[in-house]
Amino acid sequence: MSSLEGRRILVLNVSGIGDFVDSTPAVRILRNRAPRSRLTLLVSEKALPLAERCTDADEVLALPTSRARSAPSLGDWPRWLRRVASLRGRFDVVISLHHVSSGLGGWWLRLFLGWLGAPETVGRNTANRAPFFTNRLDEDDRPADQMERMAALVRTVGSAGEGGEPSLRPHLRLRSEEIEEARAFIHHHDWRGLSGPLVAVALGGERPTRRLPADRVETLVRLLQDKFAIRPVVWGKGADPGIPPSSGICHLDARGRFDLVRSAAVLAVSDLILTTYSAPQHLAGIWDKPTLVLVGPGDGITHRPHVSPGRSVMLAHSVPCAPCYHWACPNPVAENQSCLRGIAEEEVLRAFERLSHEIFDDDRRLS
Repeated sequence: MSSLEGRRILVLNVSGIGDFVDSTPAVRILRNRAPRSRLTLLVSEKALPLAERCTDADEVLALPTSRARSAPSLGDWPRWLRRVASLRGRFDVVISLHHVSSGLGGWWLRLFLGWLGAPETVGRNTANRAPFFTNRLDEDDRPADQMERMAALVRTVGSAGEGGEPSLRPHLRLRSEEIEEARAFIHHHDWRGLSGPLVAVALGGERPTRRLPADRVETLVRLLQDKFAIRPVVWGKGADPGIPPSSGICHLDARGRFDLVRSAAVLAVSDLILTTYSAPQHLAGIWDKPTLVLVGPGDGITHRPHVSPGRSVMLAHSVPCAPCYHWACPNPVAENQSCLRGIAEEEVLRAFERLSHEIFDDDRRLS
């Protein structure tokens, strides 16, 4: 493909919130290579509120998906079909940022691309499951890191614009009033004289296997508050693990209080993010937030916070069954979620102390 200019380009990334955030540098590179083309993003509905803040796209569309999957649930098939029907014949080039993880997934994507009808398609040919792309990045050529992998894929098309390529840092724009709303929400809370770092505590996640058990959440936050006088803001959905009011721990429970964009604003005004293997570790890179990740069943090589060197720590407890993508841990009760429960409290304290030096030396720290 010699040039993307003047093309109608569809970027396909119907996956999770974190996957969308990791794709934003690739979208920016694509915009740099095709500044006068019409660029459309197709994302999952759950990622749509953030995708609409991507300033590099001309249009953002969304498809319904089921939990932790790119395909729709049974009840969403009618909506899915109606939306897909409207896309046929609209694009000259389709760039798929999906990772084809199975033979069935490869056939599903082949059918979808065939329906779209674009003469040129670009994607990754992982394990030779997707040889049908007209321009493909073979498995041997792909970086391990997901963000770098997506960037490498879009670099196979077109030519870099004047001034070179944009940096690999996730990019989304929040409005100033959304940031100030989050700041006011946090600072109007009664912190009982605490003056330590403001910590977004995000220990949930879409898959239950990635959620830290509630008793461990309470224990870790208590230890961090006793040692560092942290001001914890518990982040996530209402179903995510929190801190019971009876614990006596001074904290602000923000679970379920905001939509996705305003929840992201809470991360933007925090000093440090303590999270499991979920969306906040991806969002951290937008504002270069010091981030401590309890990896658990995740893959810390493929997915990591894209922040400046020294501003992230990923803690994992080695188990033979990790990484995994199970919805529920299949291990017996005695070993259930041992990948998360096995991360020692002392490790968390040491990692937090190391990251806290970044906070106290950072002029952007909240007063």
